[in-house]
Amino acid sequence: METTQIKEAKELIDKINYLPEKEREEVVEAIDFIVEKHKDQYRKSGEPYYIHPIEAAKILADLKLDKVSIISALLHDILEDTNTTTTEIEEKFGKKVSQIVDGVTKIGKYNFENLEDAKVENFRKLIISTSNDIRVILVKLADRLHNLRTLHYLREDKQKRIAKESLEIYSPLAGRLGLWNIKREIDDLSFMYLYPEEYKKVVSYFATSKEKSEKYLKEKVIPEIEKILKEHNINATIQYRSKHIYSIYEKTLRKNLKLSDIYDIFGVRILVEDIKDCYLTLGLIHSIWTPVPGKFKDYISLPKSNFYQALHTTVVGPEGKFVEIQIKTHQMHKIAEEGIAAHWRYKGGNHLTEKDVEAFNWLKNIVETLKETKDSKVLEDISTDLSSEEIYVFTPKGDLVKLPSGSTVVDFAYAIHTMVGHKAVGGKVNGKFVPLDTKLKSGDLVEVITKEGHYPSRDWLKFVVTSKAKTNIKQFLSKIEREKSLKFGEKLLDKFLKKVNLKITSLTEEDKQKILSKYNYKSFEDLLIAVGDGKISPLKIVNLFKEEKQGQFLEKSLTQEKKKEIFIEVDGINNVLSFIAKCCNPIPGDDIIGVITKGKGIAIHNRECKNAKIVENTEPERLVNVIWKQNEKIKYLTNIKVIAEDKPGVLANISNVIASTGSNIKNVKVSELKDKKALIKFSLEVKDKNHLNTILNSIKNFSDVVKVERI
Repeated sequence: METTQIKEAKELIDKINYLPEKEREEVVEAIDFIVEKHKDQYRKSGEPYYIHPIEAAKILADLKLDKVSIISALLHDILEDTNTTTTEIEEKFGKKVSQIVDGVTKIGKYNFENLEDAKVENFRKLIISTSNDIRVILVKLADRLHNLRTLHYLREDKQKRIAKESLEIYSPLAGRLGLWNIKREIDDLSFMYLYPEEYKKVVSYFATSKEKSEKYLKEKVIPEIEKILKEHNINATIQYRSKHIYSIYEKTLRKNLKLSDIYDIFGVRILVEDIKDCYLTLGLIHSIWTPVPGKFKDYISLPKSNFYQALHTTVVGPEGKFVEIQIKTHQMHKIAEEGIAAHWRYKGGNHLTEKDVEAFNWLKNIVETLKETKDSKVLEDISTDLSSEEIYVFTPKGDLVKLPSGSTVVDFAYAIHTMVGHKAVGGKVNGKFVPLDTKLKSGDLVEVITKEGHYPSRDWLKFVVTSKAKTNIKQFLSKIEREKSLKFGEKLLDKFLKKVNLKITSLTEEDKQKILSKYNYKSFEDLLIAVGDGKISPLKIVNLFKEEKQGQFLEKSLTQEKKKEIFIEVDGINNVLSFIAKCCNPIPGDDIIGVITKGKGIAIHNRECKNAKIVENTEPERLVNVIWKQNEKIKYLTNIKVIAEDKPGVLANISNVIASTGSNIKNVKVSELKDKKALIKFSLEVKDKNHLNTILNSIKNFSDVVKVERI
């Protein structure tokens, strides 16, 4: 089929009339190329597949992007859905197009364990490619937007999954890039599929309030502004604008408001010639209407990360109604609508300068975060970073640092440098000492107090908000846990290997390779960590050598062990690091099971403990057989509860009986019950189950005791 006969292709060619003729011809050549490559391929809608890339290219043409961007959008699915290679693309359309198309293409030849892992890896590739060429993300956003426009052809579960991902990842990215028209459409389409009932309510409310709001602005507000600006010879274009559907809904959630409580569905936009007129206009607006305290923002002197500049103010307008007003130059408005795309054009389509790159420091932080972690939850943290409003704080040297709203001293520390974050022990905000979890606000002067040898705490994860802080803290803690697991795994395996007259140091490379092949680990260190984490039982590894070492295998009798310092034996092995699980507090005489914990040793549980049962059902590899060892000197903590008459002397009498059995009371709590009864909970030290039963029977003999039992 001739390109000119395809309606969508003709529309694209008309849109790119801003390009030189030779470049337009290259775009037509790219259209011919994809029509041929995608022939006999159809979308769920039934239309030819090539319509989708043409529509994506039209979205970028509306932004008046360069030839490379348009051709890359046309070719963005060709690697994934046809037998075309990057070499073929490079030979035909150039290296830049080939790199962009490759950056947008999903990772297809890798078996991911789950959908989340695949999503993270594809996002990682996309963002790292974007850091090399910003046009990668522009093509991806155009692709995603057109997919959302045609989402009604897919199953409901796919609609919701794609809409959720779009709202959480691609909408914030479009916002950070200043592509507000694209962001608004992504938001509203995603909202419609994710929350259809809420969407209908907001659309209905918007429709009913639209006429009234427009009438108020046209008749009461705009004429007053026009009048005062004309009196002071300021040339201005005055418009009114509406919030998009999703932003209205989002505001009801964020501020816990009803739809009827939202006053700023419509606002006023004033476009002037230069920055001087912006500030003059602001002063004049404030001279006729009272500004609302705390509602003025100067994004001209402190631009947003996406190059957005404007003055924002809210005033008490005619009839006492709040009116939101934005003041900006015409160029600022163009950048506000098209963001990085407009900025790219103002640069003549050339690479962004070092200063421009600094403005996209958030992108650099995301790249660093994605390179440093494999955690599938990282997308949630990045989404939060991108979605949050920004605050502007300063270092002691006066350098500006932009952070998401809600950031703390620790977030600031990690924004300065990873090691500053690791060593942070406190902070100073505006000259005053503050704790690390102090939330910062715009204008704060922040200093981080560090200490050599100090390291991050897991508690920090409860209050930090930036993905960079979370990733670096988790990474450090993971490294420490890995080291602990390695040491414990080494110690545990060594003890088990002694059962077959082996030890780790005596294992040959052939022995190690045998184990690695059997359990599919890349290195022996990874295997030891898995043993230390309880992911693989050391007994299974020992069994690999059992047959060949059968003659030397020593079957140790438990009764032969008389070492008094040992109280637990693990699969016939002594001196294994272990501890009593606090959830069930087993004591000698209880039937017990061991659970290998992450680098901490073996937790000893009662066999009937619900936590042990969960492990048995989900991770049986972590279970090991354990038995009690005799040791008269060791006492174990256990808990009992007594329900008794609420009379004077009852607690003293019970306590005396417990003491007379040789038990030590570690803690006691008393609370009142109905019918003049008291509940008494004791934490006791006992030798074993027989000792505990003696105590329980002695307490039962009191006439004032209604019930006594172990808990």
